[in-house]
Amino acid sequence: MRVNAETILRVVEPALYSPRGRRISVVLLVLMTALMAVQALRLEPDASFGKTVPTDHPYMQVFEQYRGDVGGANAVLVALMQDDPDDGEIYNERFLASLKLATSEVEFTRGIDRTELSSIFTRNVRFLEVVENGGFRSEDVIPASYAPSPEMFALIREHVGKAGVIGRLVSNDQRGALVYADVLERDPETDAGTDLVHVAENLEDKVRGQLTSPDKYVLRLTRDYAHLTAGSVVAERYGDPGWRRWLRSYDVHDRDEIGGKRVIEVPGRLLTVERVDNPAYHPGLSVHIIGFAKVVGDVSAATQQVMLFFVLTLLGTFVALWVYLRDLRLAWLPMLCSIVAVIWELGLLRTAGFGLDPFAIMVPFLVLAISTSHGVQYVNFWADEIVRGRDPFEASRQTFRRLFIPGSIALITNVAGFLTIALVPIGVIREMSINACLGMLAVIVTNKLMMPIWLSTLRVHGVDGFRARRARLALAGEALWQRMAVVTTRPVAAGLLTLAAVVLAASWHLQDGRIIGDAQTGVPELRPDSVYNVDSRAIARNFSIATDVFTVIAEADPWSCIEYEALEQIDRFAWHLRNTEGVTSSRALPDVARKVYSGFWEGHIKQRVLPRNRDSLVLATKPVETRTGLLNVDCSAMPVYLYTTDHRASTIHRITDAVQRFNQANAAEYYAAHPQADAAACAERLQLRRTGEVAEEPLACPVHFAMASGNVGVMAATNEVIEDNELRTVLWVYAVIGVLLVLSYRSLAGVAIIGVPLFLVTIFANALMAVAGIGLKVATLPVVTLAVGIGVDYGIYVYDVLRHQLDDAKLDLRDAYVATLRQTGKAVIFTGLCLAGGVFAWLFSGLQFQRDMGLLLVVMFSANMLGAVLLGPAIARFVLRPRDREPM
Repeated sequence: MRVNAETILRVVEPALYSPRGRRISVVLLVLMTALMAVQALRLEPDASFGKTVPTDHPYMQVFEQYRGDVGGANAVLVALMQDDPDDGEIYNERFLASLKLATSEVEFTRGIDRTELSSIFTRNVRFLEVVENGGFRSEDVIPASYAPSPEMFALIREHVGKAGVIGRLVSNDQRGALVYADVLERDPETDAGTDLVHVAENLEDKVRGQLTSPDKYVLRLTRDYAHLTAGSVVAERYGDPGWRRWLRSYDVHDRDEIGGKRVIEVPGRLLTVERVDNPAYHPGLSVHIIGFAKVVGDVSAATQQVMLFFVLTLLGTFVALWVYLRDLRLAWLPMLCSIVAVIWELGLLRTAGFGLDPFAIMVPFLVLAISTSHGVQYVNFWADEIVRGRDPFEASRQTFRRLFIPGSIALITNVAGFLTIALVPIGVIREMSINACLGMLAVIVTNKLMMPIWLSTLRVHGVDGFRARRARLALAGEALWQRMAVVTTRPVAAGLLTLAAVVLAASWHLQDGRIIGDAQTGVPELRPDSVYNVDSRAIARNFSIATDVFTVIAEADPWSCIEYEALEQIDRFAWHLRNTEGVTSSRALPDVARKVYSGFWEGHIKQRVLPRNRDSLVLATKPVETRTGLLNVDCSAMPVYLYTTDHRASTIHRITDAVQRFNQANAAEYYAAHPQADAAACAERLQLRRTGEVAEEPLACPVHFAMASGNVGVMAATNEVIEDNELRTVLWVYAVIGVLLVLSYRSLAGVAIIGVPLFLVTIFANALMAVAGIGLKVATLPVVTLAVGIGVDYGIYVYDVLRHQLDDAKLDLRDAYVATLRQTGKAVIFTGLCLAGGVFAWLFSGLQFQRDMGLLLVVMFSANMLGAVLLGPAIARFVLRPRDREPM
């Protein structure tokens, strides 16, 4: 390591400390920081449903293959409920007017797929009934000629009962109704990804706000702007925009001189707000909105609170640095470097073509934390050099020479570790990996280049007073360092390692209880009492469906919808899954076919069966259109919709197991009843279907039930990918860290001293997740891996100084450990406590997943610090060479 270190120092040092090199470096750093600041200001939120799914998983291949037939998994549900018992059922003028308004607002929200919109007001919701002389009649639930009257309300009530939408589009007690819509993945006009935050904001304002707010806020221009005149109405809102309007702009859709569409962006500062009565206000009506887009919107809306926590963390860290360093300017330096590092990280992210995903909000904080950790080490060492009598320039040079190599090793190790989480084939996790690596690059620039230059120009006023303050600080900690040195004695070290082994064993046992996926009902990213989760519970309580749907595709030969044997298998499958714990109801083609067939027998209940005759099946299935989502054009794919009680990991696991068991049992039963069927040929036919090829000849095969679509199907695929990749990712993280440590220090003992505490903390964090009910999922998987970076920093700084004291100063282990605590250990302890204290504020966040991450990070920051300063030296007692250990 020494030869490489000297070579690196000879190359890098002149760029920082020679007059010409310093000038060039300062100019480049200033220009790049300005550029990164501009790029950071241009960074936009970037949340999409596609980034959260593992596109290569077999379930997702099925999802994409049939997406055009059964729709996507990114649905939005808007439910209107009458809360006043005196209002009765929904068949009254006021409620139906509100439902019609809500349907229209959802339909014309940009990003909504209008072809997949359903409510009792849409033309795709119809009923089918038997009329005299054996005929059928099909009409819209709400006639196109709708006009409020008691007779019309009675007619609609009758139509709702005939359409079979109670529990789906009308609540079970008929006191509420629902609007269902799919969200487009991409905007068809621009081909850009749909802005989910915009979708959520529009639904919140135009539907909930318009129906439940007594006031409307009209935003008018205060002066002429572009082609708009003063007094023009720019926007209407149903929540007071307040001072926030000054921070945003409003789009006005207009037409140019030749009739072409154009958008005029009006700054909020040019608008005045006028409050008027809201004519659509419906007292006694509650609106509930759920769906992935709404989750993203609520998470994004909470980013202001996240920024508040970020600012509080900065202020708290600054105050702690001021108290610790006893100098205002020294306290500012690590904070300024850390802020610049975050600016660089965000700017580099924008330059690389990415946006900031709401679920990656912890990455800038981790960059801040790691940068602060390195900055404290630099400032602490520089101050010690000043106390030894060096001038600021020479103190900075000595600090650079001493800390550049171990600090760079730590950061490069972080980068390598962060890259390994890109092994998980989920877009948002891979983006988080790239984001973290760019952040580490920013920390290298700010802490290894910018910090030394700043320190070399810093002038200490009142050197004697500064040295006296540092001496008092050192004296205050000396008694503690001497007491802590007992961990290097054999009995105490053995006891500490025994305790660590007990903790490891208990944690290893407890981590088996950790859940892959969501551990609770509702949306775990938000608090249980959040508006979204309250809405989710209200919809689940009043309707038989919600956004939680697991869709299984029944695959068979073309025109199997008129083959009794195929429909019978699908019918048995739906019945079997409907009786699986966690499934509330199901919907499949045989259910409709039975109802239609009974219609030919005047609706007789005894005739609600699947006819075995092929011609009768033609009559029973012909009225079912492809837009119902119950079959594709040639009946080779017939979806079975399973509506679930929730999307907890245990529920999903039960359903997928039940599907797999039924598939196997059904295939075995079929092949036993059809000896001529060729199982190998059927398997080959299934593979052809996955590639998009269509077999020319029919083949006797069992119906294959392919998983999966629907949002719960997507979650099932995500859970499986995380479960399959978690162990591999963790092993790669530690393998990479181990290799880099061996290359850097040429010592397996060093790997043990640094790596064992890290591994212990990782297993302990897994156990904490199991005990606290924190599921391992997209939002939490990277936390443990990314937090390891802090532990690597702690361990490398402590071990590097300890090794230096043993090899160069020729001290025994106890004295070397005390010297390490005086030099770098105190900074590690301070940083660990400071960062844990900063993250502690996250426990009071309105975002549940930020609370969960805060709990994990508080524990990991503290445990990594204790592992580096206590457990590492205890391990050193037994793994270092005998010449480094005096007899005790």
